[in-house]
Amino acid sequence: MSKVKIIDIIWEYTVKEKYLDQFLRIYSPGGEWVKLFREYPGFIKTELKQDISDHCCLTVNSIIKAVEI
Repeated sequence: MSKVKIIDIIWEYTVKEKYLDQFLRIYSPGGEWVKLFREYPGFIKTELKQDISDHCCLTVNSIIKAVEI
């Protein structure tokens, strides 16, 4: 018997201002990062969170994982 779990993988980045536009383009929901994660069979979504005041960004990648119980 197996149980399905949703796992969120969180990455935190501090991005220099001169690279912020490029970073947001790559890590946005339609960017290259999401295209890479879509190849994983359990991929659900990627969310991009941003705090402009200190250039801190988070990506939250949600996946489904089957676990034997």
